[in-house]
Amino acid sequence: MTLNRLLTDVDREYYKKLIEKMFDLCPETMAKKIDRANVQQAFMLDVIGKELELGNSSSILCVGSFEDTASECLGVFGVPVVNIDSSLNIQIATGSYFRPQ
Repeated sequence: MTLNRLLTDVDREYYKKLIEKMFDLCPETMAKKIDRANVQQAFMLDVIGKELELGNSSSILCVGSFEDTASECLGVFGVPVVNIDSSLNIQIATGSYFRPQ
């Protein structure tokens, strides 16, 4: 599978069931998303899931993760995810990481 590619309507059809599952797992966040863009998150969730099944990673760093549905789904699945985002817990200009209160 090529990771650097344009996702199309063929991919939307391929990931239709996974997108539906994502709506079950994180309905509030998914409801905020642009319907046609959900294929991007489903694609990433699929790729990461395959990597985890191969045992290549035990935890995930998700950069820019504010309302990231793939990250949220991974958390529901019990995958340890470290989420960083300037609106959540990191100041980009200084690189300072802080935990939300």
